[in-house]
Amino acid sequence: MQRLEFLTVVFTTALPGLGKTTMIEGLRDRFEAYPGASVRVLTSDDVRTQSKKKYREENNTEGMDEYKIETKAKVFYNILMEHSLETMFQELKNCAGKSVFILDKNYVSPELRNLIISKAKQVSENPLIVTILPNSIMGQDALNIEF
Repeated sequence: MQRLEFLTVVFTTALPGLGKTTMIEGLRDRFEAYPGASVRVLTSDDVRTQSKKKYREENNTEGMDEYKIETKAKVFYNILMEHSLETMFQELKNCAGKSVFILDKNYVSPELRNLIISKAKQVSENPLIVTILPNSIMGQDALNIEF
């Protein structure tokens, strides 16, 4: 089985508006500057949007408020999150060179963290696991990360 030699898994966590997305953009740019590097970013907002869309396609949501739709769409969220993780790690597995997976999420539960680490270990024997807490709205933390 082909395994990645270098895999970095980055968890970002913080309250909304503290610079996670800005920091992730800086990280992505920095990592992609390395020849042959592959970067995948999974954004929970994108998964949430997809899950609500899927729920709307399969259910009558006329007159239903957004909070109720989001609550009911949670089952789709979990399925789509796991599918997205599987897809991204398989894509990284097929890449040569250094690979990076970044999760953009306000809160990472222990269960989700363990799921991601187990998927990372399926494609890389010893992935580097990093958790980053942005300390500024400018995302300057990303400038200090070495690959």
